[in-house]
Amino acid sequence: MAFEWKKLVRSVAPTIAQALGGPLAGLGVQALSDALLGKPDGTEEEVAAALQGASPETLAAIKKADQDFKVKMRELDIDFERLAFDDVRDARAREVAVRDKMPAALAVILVLMFAGALALLFWVPIPEGNKSTIYVMIGSLGTLTITACQYFHGSSRGSAQKNAALFQQAGHNGKG
Repeated sequence: MAFEWKKLVRSVAPTIAQALGGPLAGLGVQALSDALLGKPDGTEEEVAAALQGASPETLAAIKKADQDFKVKMRELDIDFERLAFDDVRDARAREVAVRDKMPAALAVILVLMFAGALALLFWVPIPEGNKSTIYVMIGSLGTLTITACQYFHGSSRGSAQKNAALFQQAGHNGKG
């Protein structure tokens, strides 16, 4: 299995990780390259290789780079929340303007397939050798169904923020 360096970055440097998932990915890789390799023009492969054997000092350098990156984004007046909101707004506007029925039809098909697959689990015996494959396929179908529902009904960003606020208000750290 390949080393998932972006997961590590997400846990140590959330601002840079957020940039990696969008149009500012180049700036994110540049910040990591600067912190890890001492040069701004490192490739994703070089950054991944440097992160693979990350020491506590390396993680501290990434954390510092994330703080510097956050300041730089403020100076450039880049707001990740606004970018995400604009992206969702643009997708909704496209749906209204184009009136394309295909995404809605695909969502309905996915929901029906998922419900049907779950129903079949109760009535059709699955051979022991195929169980893991069937479960993975149903899990993937469930993920696609959730994604389709989020597209039409909005993501859970607001819900996550509400939960974090409730945890904080209750005196928890938000981790569970």
